[in-house]
Amino acid sequence: IPYQPNRFLSALAALIFVKYAALIWGVVGLFMPLCLISLAAVLHFQWRRPRFWPIVALALSLIPFFTVKTWGVLWSQFGNNALMQLPFWLPQVFLIIVWLGIVYTLLKQVTPRALSFENTGVWLLAFLLAAGTWPVPLALFALAVFFLGFSQRDKLLEGIGVVQLLWAVGYYYYALETTLLLKSLTLSVLGMALLLLYAVSRHLLPETRRRERT
Repeated sequence: IPYQPNRFLSALAALIFVKYAALIWGVVGLFMPLCLISLAAVLHFQWRRPRFWPIVALALSLIPFFTVKTWGVLWSQFGNNALMQLPFWLPQVFLIIVWLGIVYTLLKQVTPRALSFENTGVWLLAFLLAAGTWPVPLALFALAVFFLGFSQRDKLLEGIGVVQLLWAVGYYYYALETTLLLKSLTLSVLGMALLLLYAVSRHLLPETRRRERT
């Protein structure tokens, strides 16, 4: 279809149908991590079909807006699903693995040694964000969208990532699944940890510190 809005709506409708098919098949918990893998792959190969793949990437980046229900609620609607027999933490672990894979890929684009000591601060931040967003997996997806957009110099994807992050944290805070005290403590601890990491980042990144001095 040559009209881009129609391409976008077609891609989005296809993804929504795939989501509900995954729900029926019992693998809905793996849908969002697989969408994140697909988004990274599409952004990597979008230059091959610039009239098609960027539209698909835009649809993939909006997936969290259509997965507002928690996986536990989705599972309860289909009690006979095979996914009910798997550990509840498996989809989140899979999402964290995808997140770390994206961080590694982005580091490989700017440095030949992504696992070197100079990148210790980056990896600490990546693990901290993965652990801090454990109760809010949609927030980790939003962070991945933001960083992927930043790596592609795509302001639209960056904006979508920021809006998704605010929306995911706001939805988590006002949902009635846990107490407000627990949510406030979780967000406060994550904020303090990020500030502490920022404070010690100069000692973890000697190369960056030397460049700033020069």
